[in-house]
Amino acid sequence: MMNPVSGGFAFQPESTCEDVARLLPLMHSNEISANDMCRVQRHLEICEACQHIYDFFGDLIHGCLQLLAPGSDQPGEGLRIPSFQDILCAAEAAESEMDEADEADERYDRQDTANSLPDATAMDDNSEDNLSDDSLISIRHCEAASARRVFISWANPSHTKYSGHSGGSLALADIPQMREDEDYSAKAAARLSQAYRLGSHNRYDGAIHLLSPLLNAPMSRSQALRVNYYLGLCHAALGQYALSTSFLDEAADWAICGDNMRAVAQIGYALGENHYYTLQCASAIEYYMLSVDALNMIDDDAVRVQDADLRDLKISSLLRLVSQYFLRAEYDEAKRLITTIQVLLASSPETPQLLLQRASTAWMSALLSRCVGDSTTAMKSIFVALDVFNRYGSPLNIARNHIVASDIILDLVDRHGVTSVSETARTEFAQMAEPYIIQALQLTRNLGDMPGEFMAGLAHIRLLRAKTNSEFDRRTILEGMIQQTNDVEQLTLRGQAYTALGDEFLYQNELDGAATCYRNALTMLDKADIPAYAIYPRRALYELSEGLVALSPGSNR
Repeated sequence: MMNPVSGGFAFQPESTCEDVARLLPLMHSNEISANDMCRVQRHLEICEACQHIYDFFGDLIHGCLQLLAPGSDQPGEGLRIPSFQDILCAAEAAESEMDEADEADERYDRQDTANSLPDATAMDDNSEDNLSDDSLISIRHCEAASARRVFISWANPSHTKYSGHSGGSLALADIPQMREDEDYSAKAAARLSQAYRLGSHNRYDGAIHLLSPLLNAPMSRSQALRVNYYLGLCHAALGQYALSTSFLDEAADWAICGDNMRAVAQIGYALGENHYYTLQCASAIEYYMLSVDALNMIDDDAVRVQDADLRDLKISSLLRLVSQYFLRAEYDEAKRLITTIQVLLASSPETPQLLLQRASTAWMSALLSRCVGDSTTAMKSIFVALDVFNRYGSPLNIARNHIVASDIILDLVDRHGVTSVSETARTEFAQMAEPYIIQALQLTRNLGDMPGEFMAGLAHIRLLRAKTNSEFDRRTILEGMIQQTNDVEQLTLRGQAYTALGDEFLYQNELDGAATCYRNALTMLDKADIPAYAIYPRRALYELSEGLVALSPGSNR
């Protein structure tokens, strides 16, 4: 799941976060050496989490100065910058003051704000417990995303290009421009900064606890946008996607009203992620397109060169769109977007993130090539991806790529359970695929990645079939795997297992049993509404019906 603050790949910095943490409070004072200041500044350039902590201390010091010089026209004038101990003491006082202010705020008249900000109790109506019809919910979200895409286009008939920095990045809790807003709230700013800090350490419940009381509190538009956005990200990090979507929808409306296309793009991507993880492809596509549309309204130079965050966001949105079009078997559209991504990558500065995006593009190219039966191109693409992911990718990236690599290799040996190469070639290909499968099984087990382990297990069954001297009862193993996937959420895995069982029946020349399994696979995959995985059983049934499948010479079980 995307981290609400960082969420991107980075090389190990010169100074670790632990080294920098003790120096961050001193950056706002004269208590740090020039050498240490340079070290910290270099680290902050590549570490968003530490940057947020640095901003938090800056906001806190500003509050301390006001507390220490309440009667001065220029708060803090003539005083030294507080030391770290001053900050800690003031933090306790500020927290106590905010709690008292929360009680006092309940007595204020907030009619105007209440009309524009969501009511916390109304949010509960959109919780998972009250969603009775998932399909209608999905349609509603799809329509909402489409309406926003139409609106931002209609509201900008002259196609004006916005500045990439308009409104500021939502990755920052507070920026100097926000403090110029008439309704700017220092209390909301302090809570936002603390919530962002908690989120950067995966303390999402704490961040939600800090931000929820602000939902009906007076604040500026930019602050209301960030409160809803960050609440949405924190709920998503906890797997509460329906509630997350409610907050992000509200944040999207704030961003669109403020012509903050950068924020619209960030929120559109986050909403796309919610629907991506809940397998709502149509809605996910609309929200990722909302992100891309918003980025297209920002100056091209900002997206492509000047602002790495915007460029990475655009490429990430396009990559997600490729994956969604792939799952929907809309291969031409997926290929078109891959070409667009490759142009963006070619004109972008070389960065670690760019290498990973290039690898992800190669991975999607491999999947597309495999689906249309082009094993040679698929093989070239997957090894380009593996070269990068093995060096810089996460264990999950590596595991999934190893599964795809092993499947592509085994496609050269075993197509629908029928082997058409010599025994020597079959043995060589099996030896090539085996290390990838073994490592994928180990990684997915260590990660607790059940779907990944299941897919690696299916690849292992193919490997055992390629190694014709295997004595394992592959059919029994597959039937057991099918029994493990009874949940509705596991329909895709169940369908793939039925496809694998059909291949096993076909390998043993039991054509009726194979056809039954392929039909069962289609039933499962049609329910899951992921056409890409249905291609294999559908193709096998067609070849069976047309007599295009050569019988296996027999099995050596």
